[in-house]
Amino acid sequence: MCTGESALLLAAGHTYYDSHARHTAIAKALLAAGACPNAADKRGRTAAHRACLAGNEGVIRLLLRARERVDWERQDADGRTPFELAARAGHAAIVSALRERGHAHGRAPAVRRATSVSGARREQ
Repeated sequence: MCTGESALLLAAGHTYYDSHARHTAIAKALLAAGACPNAADKRGRTAAHRACLAGNEGVIRLLLRARERVDWERQDADGRTPFELAARAGHAAIVSALRERGHAHGRAPAVRRATSVSGARREQ
């Protein structure tokens, strides 16, 4: 198991919508170079957790393509899966993508509305 802060975690969790494309490209390069997609920060959050929370659809698409390596059922220190974080943050497109691929793990509230990524609240 990989642990600790990493460049992939930083790229996945970037919340500035205008920079998502650049951070997705960085994440793609890091994954191609062998970055561990299941590395977790001190809160137990992986790149999948951070991208779901930040609304970074590009990173989620990358991780879904590498799904054999990503632990979508992994819970963070608060007991939440990536799917739950996306649903709580109102990222409907990510919630739909995870459901379509069979990664809707955990108990998630109904997504009340699609929150724009630029207006998304960042959970601390």
